[in-house]
Amino acid sequence: MELKELGKYALTDSEKKKLDADFFADYCDEEECLQTIGEVFDEYGYVLDTHTAVAYDVAMNFVDYTKNEKPVIVLSTASPYKFAHDVLRAINGSAPTDAFKCAYKLNEQTANPIPNQISQLKTKEKRFNKVINKNDSELPYNRAVEIG
Repeated sequence: MELKELGKYALTDSEKKKLDADFFADYCDEEECLQTIGEVFDEYGYVLDTHTAVAYDVAMNFVDYTKNEKPVIVLSTASPYKFAHDVLRAINGSAPTDAFKCAYKLNEQTANPIPNQISQLKTKEKRFNKVINKNDSELPYNRAVEIG
């Protein structure tokens, strides 16, 4: 009712305590993400992708904050080769601008195999060549739409 009438809803102190007991939320900025990738690679030899690095960093913050002693599982969500430039920069300190050069260099440095889907991209025929200017007023998403 409060949400409908006032347009907002405020939690009571007891509701906040209940949520705090059941949930943990945090974030990882870009610099922390790259640092996490580098640290995990240096310590464990495991190559994290950027998304998994955020999850890992937040999981470690959860463990520190809650003094949790139970095992915590972080599932990898993507190939590090999808983000080869950032992952290589995190591990190596620098990276070429060419995505394929980054992939090859990442492979050299980590011995982590390049997935076939990534390695085969270089020889695939380009299917989409048209570049659309996002400011083009003829595009459907730039038209004013009245809702009501």
